[in-house]
Amino acid sequence: MILCSFGCEKEAKYFFKSGKSCCEPSANSCEGKRKKDSEKKKGEFLGTPSWKIKGFEYKPWNKGLTKETDSRLMNLSESVSKSQRNRDSVLSGKASTPEKEIERKRKISETMKKNPLSGGLRKGSGRGKKGWFKGYWCDSSWELAWVIYNLDHNIIFKRNLDGFEYKYNNQNRKYYPDFIIDNTYYEIKGRRNFIGMDSENQEKIKQFKYELIVLYEKDIKPYLKYVIGKYGKNYITMYENSVCKLCEVCNGYIHKSNKGGICAECIKNIKVVKVKVVKYKKCSCGNEICNNSKFCKECYNLLQRRINRPNIDILLQDIKRLGYKGTGRKYGVSDNSIRKWIK
Repeated sequence: MILCSFGCEKEAKYFFKSGKSCCEPSANSCEGKRKKDSEKKKGEFLGTPSWKIKGFEYKPWNKGLTKETDSRLMNLSESVSKSQRNRDSVLSGKASTPEKEIERKRKISETMKKNPLSGGLRKGSGRGKKGWFKGYWCDSSWELAWVIYNLDHNIIFKRNLDGFEYKYNNQNRKYYPDFIIDNTYYEIKGRRNFIGMDSENQEKIKQFKYELIVLYEKDIKPYLKYVIGKYGKNYITMYENSVCKLCEVCNGYIHKSNKGGICAECIKNIKVVKVKVVKYKKCSCGNEICNNSKFCKECYNLLQRRINRPNIDILLQDIKRLGYKGTGRKYGVSDNSIRKWIK
């Protein structure tokens, strides 16, 4: 006989995953465990809690105090601020003091200047939908529309790879326009106008020495209208090895690795319907029934009969010889039941 693991010396009837056994379904119901728990609690506070005493008002120690009037709150505030500053500096990579931060930036700048691969035109930078189209790199869908329009109209152009220096905040920087047509530089901007740009973009356009045409939202609309009218709104999928494909529901853009073929917004709107898989088996009579059922409908109705019915030929002979009431008395049922039997 296996005894309870909690010391009540009764026979164990239940076994837990921990390997312990118990006389009750729950260990908290065992007398042995309850006795041990009560012994552990001996000596603890047994009085009435303050919040149960009528008229007692709990007052926090720092109520009405500020860090200007209390030194404890001042010390606490400084320690919290210091720990938060240290945490922010660790996450952002910044130095602990402004002087150290200036030195850190200077070292990074000197190191990057020595690296021949640092700076300059970086393909793929920015947040536009980018890719290759017939040998031309496009950094956005607007640039793609501009390239498609010029190729369809046999306009010769090329991608600009030259950088032009300009000054901003007393620092020398480089500006790379997008395309060149007959010594005229083209810049495609995702802004409504010149005023809508930030100060750095405005400054590099002002300091550009050569002929420059900046295409804003209003200027790019004819190109977009032509491309959308000819190739459709989803012309972005024309990129070579495009990372985008169309959502099967709303025809929006999704990444090509999306195996479901549906964007996140459409998934939210789709109601999930759980399909219940039903397995079937054979009844004793040969009819197909669900795996959880014991009988088919016909067999179940036969089992519900309290009296075994005779063969229809025998029943008709009894009715001819005894009548409906006599046949009913023979089988222990009413004459109406006999009429239903022969239907």
